[in-house]
Amino acid sequence: MQGLAFANVLPRFVSRVNVLKRCACRLSGEGERLDLRAPLKTYFGLANFREGQEQVIEKLVNGKSAVAVFPTAGGKSLCYQLPAVMFDGLTVVVSPLLSLMRNQVDYLSGKQIPAAMVSSAQSPAEVDEIYEKLRNNEIKLLYCSPERFYDDRFLSALKKVQISMFAVDEAHCISEWGHSFRPLYTRVATMANMVGAERCLALTATATLPVISDIRNDFGIAAEDTVSLPFHRPNLQLKVSVIPGFSERLEYLYQVISERPRGSVIVYVMLQSTAEQVAQYLQERGIDAEFYHAGMNGQAREVLESRFQNDLHVIVATIAFGMGIDKADVRYVYHFNVAKSIEAYSQETGRAGRDGLPSICETFFDPDDVQRAKELINTNLEANRELEHSLEEVSDNALCGDHRGNSCDAQSP
Repeated sequence: MQGLAFANVLPRFVSRVNVLKRCACRLSGEGERLDLRAPLKTYFGLANFREGQEQVIEKLVNGKSAVAVFPTAGGKSLCYQLPAVMFDGLTVVVSPLLSLMRNQVDYLSGKQIPAAMVSSAQSPAEVDEIYEKLRNNEIKLLYCSPERFYDDRFLSALKKVQISMFAVDEAHCISEWGHSFRPLYTRVATMANMVGAERCLALTATATLPVISDIRNDFGIAAEDTVSLPFHRPNLQLKVSVIPGFSERLEYLYQVISERPRGSVIVYVMLQSTAEQVAQYLQERGIDAEFYHAGMNGQAREVLESRFQNDLHVIVATIAFGMGIDKADVRYVYHFNVAKSIEAYSQETGRAGRDGLPSICETFFDPDDVQRAKELINTNLEANRELEHSLEEVSDNALCGDHRGNSCDAQSP
């Protein structure tokens, strides 16, 4: 509901808040346990929590910050959505994906919960409207990307309102240990402190112990306030098939797609060129398939994301596809090449069977993939070393100019 129909949403939301305040949803001075099922039913129509959700929400309602490490489709979003409607102030949700933010805002608006997003895709008039709603305390959840914190106007607007909670989705991105490290995420914890966030929630479906430690350190979260769930999901059948040779894997992929009961399919590959080759092979054999990778423009990717949510049978993609794609009935996830890490494998297989029904995750193992993966790792390491060297030179030059009152020449590499 991108039209931000607050005139319709807000009165009904306020009415439910008033009802909720009269219910037994409070903590007594003696430490009586909070009854969270009342707001769960009132706002979301649910009778029970999934594993771990209530534990996380209790910490937040009691004023603590927390880390939630849940498997994909484990219900992370509710961990900030429910407390957000219970708090007096605004909840800021940081997400790396426009499509995910849009889906969440539409979902919450459908539940009569005032939510909005700020993105570069919006017109100045749309952004002005959101800021006006912020000033009037008419928004409960505001979604944004990490890039938004480079916008001084945005920061100024946040500083003028009460920030009850700062929720960070895909929080593993703040850590250099994370498989999706993104430098812009390193600014998020600082910004949460700068705007006076009362508590923080870091959420991820992929985090090793070093990553969790980095997240806790960045946000100042105590170890005992980490809720981590096992990643095994019994409805997923995990398989590995040893299939040396590119053409052999193509034929096997076509065979399993054709012979197994029809269902939505994600095929993960290592390279953009492979995505295009595999999709073309399937198309030529009558399979409704498309490729998806970061080399495509944003509009083309959005069209494919929408098609996959509806009627597209097979999408052949690099790691660029998946995060933020909320499709419950993906029946098959095939790794045409081995995943680049255990964390990536967990994320990608986790996109199957979110509705709880049996689903298959199968890896096609070719020993040559191991060597390709090592080459990519070495290439990335070399690129990182070159980037680090360049940044050191820029930093040195900046220090010369800023602190000595004059400029200095960088030495040639």
